[in-house]
Amino acid sequence: FRSVLEKIADVLREEERIRELRVAEMASGRERSLRALVASSLLGGFLLLFSFSLVGRENRARAAAEARALERERQLATTLASIGDAVVVADVDGNLVDMNPAAETLLGRTGDDAKGGRLPALLGLSDAGEERLAAVLATGDAVQIASGEAVAGDGSVPLAGTFAPIRTEAGKIL
Repeated sequence: FRSVLEKIADVLREEERIRELRVAEMASGRERSLRALVASSLLGGFLLLFSFSLVGRENRARAAAEARALERERQLATTLASIGDAVVVADVDGNLVDMNPAAETLLGRTGDDAKGGRLPALLGLSDAGEERLAAVLATGDAVQIASGEAVAGDGSVPLAGTFAPIRTEAGKIL
């Protein structure tokens, strides 16, 4: 009977040892899981901060570029306004985009009032003047308009000047 009790005691000790091993393994697994959770949280936080840093840098660069573009636009507007000769700016379709004060005086219209209007009508272009304007857009070469090919706003003053394209750095006509 004693040997049966000893065997039962041995089995119980073995079960206790196995239970302790499982408890230790579970504790180790929890510890590994906790470490993995902390590491992934730290990595996620770092990536989030890094992303915010990149977005902030990009936003600052964009703001600086916009500020430079606004400054260049202001300089261009100041330059255009200070030119003593009449300057009229149109798009490639012949629609008025801008004009300086000298052109406003000569043509008897404000730039805001005339904006979007057709250049041939604004300048009172003759058929020959319209052909010269079309040639500028087709070839990209500047051409002279002779006196009589265009007239001031009320038609009383014959105009002479140059049609000249404005180009991008890549050569595209604006």
